[in-house]
Amino acid sequence: MKGKNYMKEAVFGFCLILVLSACTTIEPGSLPVNLGTWDVSCPPNYTGEMVITSFNTRDRNPHEDVVVHSFRGYFNWHNFGIYVGREYFDGTYEESDNPILGRERIVRLNGTRLDSNGLVLNVLSEYTANVSADGNQLTGGTWRNSTGFGTWEAVWNR
Repeated sequence: MKGKNYMKEAVFGFCLILVLSACTTIEPGSLPVNLGTWDVSCPPNYTGEMVITSFNTRDRNPHEDVVVHSFRGYFNWHNFGIYVGREYFDGTYEESDNPILGRERIVRLNGTRLDSNGLVLNVLSEYTANVSADGNQLTGGTWRNSTGFGTWEAVWNR
């Protein structure tokens, strides 16, 4: 009899979480980097979509003057317009005051898995970029991995 009560409570708790999460809406601009789809360019020949799927707001350390938020997502990469794969990433958004540069807003992304035409590849990239004040543009981005390095930028689409 006790086991059934625990199961009912667990199911009720799970359903409550689903209902609350379905009712919670995040307005564009309410997060430092917008959830959703971004148009990405990575010259000279890569383009794609970056999709930020989840966002966690938290401070890294209450004793530091840096606010850090974590998020997850993926890139759908195209080379000369042909789909070449999906790269999943974990990211952070950091905001701090720099005495020389002023307010800094930076994203850092670390690739966690790259799926390409049914294969999982070990070519994972690290990305950094500056975030615009409205959270709708990533500019001055750089990337690197075991095959090279380059630049990138993104504009929030929806």
